[in-house]
Amino acid sequence: MNEIVMEITPEMEGERIDKCISNYLESLSRSYIQKIIKDGKAYVNDAVVKANYKVKVDDKVQFEIPDCEEPAGAPPVAAASLLSASSVLYLADSYVCVVYGC
Repeated sequence: MNEIVMEITPEMEGERIDKCISNYLESLSRSYIQKIIKDGKAYVNDAVVKANYKVKVDDKVQFEIPDCEEPAGAPPVAAASLLSASSVLYLADSYVCVVYGC
């Protein structure tokens, strides 16, 4: 679990906490941040808040980002072994289509 602490500056005042955190941590989606808040893992001045909370100057915002979890199901397969027994049908930056065992 990673805990992030941030102080609210005058430029941030009045923003919703989910938007404020989203701007602070651009690598996380706003919907993921809303889930963290909904799960009760976001605090302002040591109190749990909702996603629509409007931040104020000098608020102390803390939130927890859960560690990555291994997906349930099949054990991981080495990419090299997968590709040696497969045919890549389509390759793009965001996804790969693989036919296994051909």
